[in-house]
Amino acid sequence: MINRKLEADKDKLQQVVAKAMKTIMIGAIASIEEKFSELWSSGQMDEEQQRFYNVFMECRKDILDKGNNQIRNCKTL
Repeated sequence: MINRKLEADKDKLQQVVAKAMKTIMIGAIASIEEKFSELWSSGQMDEEQQRFYNVFMECRKDILDKGNNQIRNCKTL
């Protein structure tokens, strides 16, 4: 009985932590996009705008990959 309660508490904590980490990741990406999207959001992109957009997409992927790795690490504890 106690083990089931502990396991349920652990699962709930992992869910709360994962949700918080996802919120942090998406919030960080949204902040970057909000502040810098004028560098690439003028319809048809020229070469420089495409470069800025590509850099943003690389940063976005890195943020999501690192965050998702940390979420997986938390779930293995």
